[in-house]
Amino acid sequence: MLQGLREKTTGWVATVILGLLIIPFAFFGIEQYGSTGPDASAVAKIDSPPTYWKSAPHFWPFTMLYDKHEVTVEEYRSRLEQLRAEQRQQQGDAFDALEFDKPENKRALVERLIDEKIGAIAAQQDRLAVSDADVQKEIASIPAFHVNGKFDPQTYVMTLRSIQPAQTPKQFESTIRTSLEQRILPQGIANSSFITRKELNNLVKLSGETRDVTVIGIPTTPDLKAAVSDAEVTKWYNEHKGQLQSPESVVLEYVTIDADKLPPPTPVSEQAIREQYDKDIAKYTGTESREASHILVEVPANANKTAQDAAKARVDKIYSEVTASGADFAAIAKAQSDDSGSKSQGGNLGAISKGSMPKAFEDTVFAMQSNTISKPVKTEFGWHIIRVGKVTAASQRSFDQVKGEIAADLNKKNASQQINNVTGKILDAVYRNPTDLQGPAKANGLTVETTAVLPRASNEGLFAVQGVKREAFKESNIKEGTVSEPIDVSPTQKVLIRVVKHNPAAAIPLAQVKDKVIEQIRVDRANAVALEKANAALAKIKAGTAFDAATAGFPRQNLKAVPRQSRELDPKLSEGIFAISSSATGAAQSRVVQMTNGQPLVIKVDKVTSGDPSVYTPAQMQQLMQQFSLGRGIDEVNTFIKSKRKQMKVRVLDANL
Repeated sequence: MLQGLREKTTGWVATVILGLLIIPFAFFGIEQYGSTGPDASAVAKIDSPPTYWKSAPHFWPFTMLYDKHEVTVEEYRSRLEQLRAEQRQQQGDAFDALEFDKPENKRALVERLIDEKIGAIAAQQDRLAVSDADVQKEIASIPAFHVNGKFDPQTYVMTLRSIQPAQTPKQFESTIRTSLEQRILPQGIANSSFITRKELNNLVKLSGETRDVTVIGIPTTPDLKAAVSDAEVTKWYNEHKGQLQSPESVVLEYVTIDADKLPPPTPVSEQAIREQYDKDIAKYTGTESREASHILVEVPANANKTAQDAAKARVDKIYSEVTASGADFAAIAKAQSDDSGSKSQGGNLGAISKGSMPKAFEDTVFAMQSNTISKPVKTEFGWHIIRVGKVTAASQRSFDQVKGEIAADLNKKNASQQINNVTGKILDAVYRNPTDLQGPAKANGLTVETTAVLPRASNEGLFAVQGVKREAFKESNIKEGTVSEPIDVSPTQKVLIRVVKHNPAAAIPLAQVKDKVIEQIRVDRANAVALEKANAALAKIKAGTAFDAATAGFPRQNLKAVPRQSRELDPKLSEGIFAISSSATGAAQSRVVQMTNGQPLVIKVDKVTSGDPSVYTPAQMQQLMQQFSLGRGIDEVNTFIKSKRKQMKVRVLDANL
C-alpha cells in the first residue's frame, strides 16, 4: 500500500498538483486554510476568476487563485438606511419601516448589492477605469452641494461634515468612485441598447393587444354533508398554517389635537391678505396658450443627404399648396401629413402652452399671429408647417377676486400654527417622561382615549390614517411603550398615540378553526371534481369536438376587448387568456384555467386585435421608443450580470444581516 502511494505521488502528475497547491499558499499564506469562524464584517463574499485567467476552473484547487471581494456590513447598512429615507419621503404616511425587517426584503437588498459589486468586478476585469474628472463631475452635479445653481466648495465641505457619520472630501470621493465603478459597465450596456422602428411598432401592437374570449364556468358545489376525517383535517391544517393566523394587533391610547376644538385664532387682517397676494402674484396669473395645427414631413435621424433633400423639397411643395389662395389647411394635412396622431384631425394639436413642444416648434408658434401659417420649421422629428388659430393671452385674477381665497388659506395657516403650539407643549412634557401621555394631555385641557383591539390589516377608525398604523407597529413604540411623534390627520388635526398592548400574529389552534378547515376541504374536493370536468371538456375539444358542443350545459360568458393585465378580471384568468398564442387556431385556442379561488374555467380566444401604432403622435412614439429601449437595456444588463455571476462563487452570510 505504501508503495502504491509512493508511486502516485511521483512523476509529472504529482508535480502539477504540487505546483497548483504552492501557488495559492504563496499568494494567501497558509493561515488562510485553517479553521476560521464567520466574517462579521461582510454580508456576502464574492470570489471571481483572476484577470490573468478568466476561464480558470470552478473547482478546488483552482478556486484558490480567485480574487476575493465582499459586500461589507457597512455597505449593506448604509444602503438600507438610504432606502429607508427614500421610501419614507416617497410614501409619506403610508411608509412602513417594519417592511425593511422582513428577511425576504433584507435578502433582496443583499442580492442587489451583490449584482452591483459584480458589475464593478466585471468593469475592473475589462480595464474600464473611472477617472478623477468623472468623480469630480459626479460630485459637482449633486444639488445638495449647490448655491444658486452652481457647485460651491464651502457648501460641499460643510455638508459632508453634517451627515452621519461625517465624511472628509477624500472619503466621499472614494464612495462616489466606487459607485461609478459599479455603474460604468451596466450603464454602458443599457445606454447602448436600442430598438428599431419596426420593433417599436411590433411592441406597441403587442402591448396594446386586446382579446375577445368565451369563458365557460364549471360550477363547484361542495357537499356540505360529506364526511371529513380527522387525518384530512390535520393534514390540511398543517399545510395551510400560514393562512390560519390571528392577525397582529394593538390597543392604543391617543389624544387628538383639533383646531375646531381650540380657541379660534385672531382673524387675518386686510394688510396681511394684500401682502400675500403681492407675494404669490404668479399663482394668480394664467399662461398664454395658442391653438395650433401642423403638417409633418418626417425625416429619420439617420437619414442620408439624399433623403433629407427629398424631404425638404416635399415640405416646400406642401408649403406652396397651403399658402395658395383658397387652400384648405386641414384637408392638405389629412392627405399629406406624416403625423398619424393628428392627420385625421386635419393636423389639429389643440391649445398648447410653453414648455409642451420641441423648442424650435414652440418658438415659432409663440412668434406667430393668429390665423397665420409658418414657413417650414425643422425639429428632431422632421419638417413642420404650422398654422396658429386662436390666441389666448395670459390673464391675471384681481385682488378682489381672490381676497376670500387668500383669507381662508391664511386662517388655516394660523389654525395650524395654533395646533403646533399646543403640540409643542405636549411634546416638551413627553420628552421628560416618554411613556406618559395622560399627564401632558390633561395639562393642556385634552382627553386621552383608548381604542379597542386594532388588527394590522384594518384600515378603519384611527388606522384610516396610514401614519397612525406606521407608528402603532413601530418596533421602538411597541417595546418601550413610548409616545409617538405627532401624526398629521388633516391640516387642522394631529394625533399622538401610545401602544398599550401588542398582540403578535400567531397560529390559531386547530380546535378553533376546525369547522373552517372542514368547509375548505369540501370546497377543495368540489374544485377537484369541477377541474376533472373542465379537463374532460378540453380533451373532447382537442379530439375534434366543437367547443360549443364540448362545453354544452355549462354557464358561459363572452368578454370583449380584454386588455393585457386587466384589473377587472381575476389575475389567473387574465394570465390564462394571454398565455394562448396569438397565432393559435382550432383546439389550440382553448385551455383550462383555475382562478385564484380554485374554480376551473374553460376559455377560448375568439379574436385577437393588435394595438394600433397610428393612434400615437411622433412625440409619443419617440417617448415609447425610449421607454422600450430602456427596458431592453435593463434586460440586457440583468442577463450580463447573471452570466458573470455564473463565473463566480457567491456566498451570502445571512447571520450578518
